[in-house]
Amino acid sequence: MVVTSTKSAKVLIVEDEVIIAETLKQMLSEMGCNVTAIAHNLGEFRTELKSGNLDIVFLDVNLSGKHEGLALAEECQSANIPFVFVTSYSDKETIRKAIAMKPLTYINKPFTELDLFKVCEMMKTQKSDETGVLKIKDGHDTVHIRYKDIRWLKAENVYTHIQTENKKYLHRASLKEMLNNLPEEQFFKTHRSYVVNVNKVQRVSSDTVMVDGDSIPLSRTQKAILNEKMA
Repeated sequence: MVVTSTKSAKVLIVEDEVIIAETLKQMLSEMGCNVTAIAHNLGEFRTELKSGNLDIVFLDVNLSGKHEGLALAEECQSANIPFVFVTSYSDKETIRKAIAMKPLTYINKPFTELDLFKVCEMMKTQKSDETGVLKIKDGHDTVHIRYKDIRWLKAENVYTHIQTENKKYLHRASLKEMLNNLPEEQFFKTHRSYVVNVNKVQRVSSDTVMVDGDSIPLSRTQKAILNEKMA
């Protein structure tokens, strides 16, 4: 059974048993998920978490022979990233502690395709609940920006400026990563460094587009595509 999600979810696997980690990666990939990395220890987990480019984390409860997964779950919560516990433990105390962390769900080893299918369906439901909203970190806060409030985005090295109707945000992610998380029918790359909300384009000239009063660069090759898109 191969399950394909509507949009590839970016997944981090935290598991110190290599065979189990690779099996989980293969099964999730076949279901349409994008497993961005496998972390085998605390340090690798924190490095990946800081990337800010994750939709969900699969956490082994008994990492390194301890219940480190429970502690890592707190860090996922702080980063506002949903997580799934994967464990061979089925005793009441472990289950009680795991559920108290409020994971998306809890699956036992050995897991099956059906177990992972259920998780994928839960992930799709959760993402559909967030439709129309871009979620970013602003300092220590998580900000939800409605797509319709975004005017344009600009690349700035490893960051992206996001201009909304009321505020400008600086988010640590490439413009390409940002574009992959925005609806393609609503957002268009006018230039190697710019993406605009086509619903806010007021005028298209030879080398610029006017977006709510802001002049944004427009490359020659993208002009014809944009005109066709807006026709």
